[in-house]
Amino acid sequence: MPGVGNTDARFYSSATADANFNPLSPTGDPIETSITTSGPDSLVLGMVVNNGSQNSSGTPSVNPPVDLLSSGQYGSGGGWAGAAFGTQDGGAGGSAITSAFSTNTGGDVRRIRTLSVEFLAVPEPGNAVLVAIGLAGLLGRRRR
Repeated sequence: MPGVGNTDARFYSSATADANFNPLSPTGDPIETSITTSGPDSLVLGMVVNNGSQNSSGTPSVNPPVDLLSSGQYGSGGGWAGAAFGTQDGGAGGSAITSAFSTNTGGDVRRIRTLSVEFLAVPEPGNAVLVAIGLAGLLGRRRR
């Protein structure tokens, strides 16, 4: 898809937490995504979504250096979910970018999903392109 660089998606069927209550996957890994950017000045969008029962999903969030865009919890009765979205600068092409998240784990939390998508920067036109566009406009202009 034009404008989209690298992506990473992960699915955790259950999760635990370490002694400091940092969320970990069942294998003990942090709840995160990791990509290597493919272009300079790209923007990385990271998100986490979880679901559980009996209001157990909580309200997830993103961890620095990810800038939080939105987070919340929704549902009713026995089915609840939470989501958080954030962005971070992709840096120079070839940069390793990790998006880490905080979310409830264990108990009635059933699934946790994470996703990171790199959106490529649109390069600014060079001076030669701008001059050519200007000349084309002048030459194409009719005199009355």
